[in-house]
Amino acid sequence: MKNVLVNVFLVLIVAFVEFGLIPFSVATAMNYTKETSIQEFRSFFNAIAKVESNSNDNAIGDNGKSIGRYQIGKAYWIDACGTNESLRKGHEWEDIKDPIYAESIMVAYWKRYANQAYLNKDYEVLARIHNGGPRGYKKDSTIPYWNKVKKELQRE
Repeated sequence: MKNVLVNVFLVLIVAFVEFGLIPFSVATAMNYTKETSIQEFRSFFNAIAKVESNSNDNAIGDNGKSIGRYQIGKAYWIDACGTNESLRKGHEWEDIKDPIYAESIMVAYWKRYANQAYLNKDYEVLARIHNGGPRGYKKDSTIPYWNKVKKELQRE
């Protein structure tokens, strides 16, 4: 009975989000409590944020091409939203300054290009893709980035 109620509640949340009755970030935060796997990524997200922007939500990098604590570019955002239109509905690229929304974009991107690495929590592959694009895990140029993220992970 408890599972049925939880599922009904989640269906209602999705419906309210779809009709714009509650903001995406609130629904996403509610979903985080259900998805413990997202919480398992907390240290990883914190490490990326520290490396990218010293965890500054208003950071601007790459001459304005990347923004937010995770330094997400517009092409990355569009790409991630391409697999999940609800991520884009009612949002602009600038909304990735909201860390909860940005994390949902990152997860969508990782699931698109490295689903197995995401499921296995292969942080090296995920970090290198975040830094270097869909094939970033194959680029030597992303190794120093991974080393910085790994160092931050070891501090936690």
